[in-house]
Amino acid sequence: MIELKQYPTQEDFLDGIARCTSLVQTALGDIQYLAKRFSDGNYYMTEEQVADYMKCTVDEIPKMTKYRAVWSRGYIYKKSEVDDYIESKAVGKKKSDSLF
Repeated sequence: MIELKQYPTQEDFLDGIARCTSLVQTALGDIQYLAKRFSDGNYYMTEEQVADYMKCTVDEIPKMTKYRAVWSRGYIYKKSEVDDYIESKAVGKKKSDSLF
């Protein structure tokens, strides 16, 4: 919460607005960055998340690139690579089958 002096001047208000505007612009830039990374699949999933996503058990996860063991949580996988694997194994789907 912004605190104003007991007798704020016009400059106090303008400085406060400038500071708040700067904070909002920084936050919006951070949100755009996070949204882009998320939509690009540029994040990692645990084994349990991959199994749930692929509708299988952890033991049934196909051989894919594993990144690293995360202590007691098992391995992590890159989301975009999981999607690429699923797409490469799609049965009967050709590029010419697309609607566009």
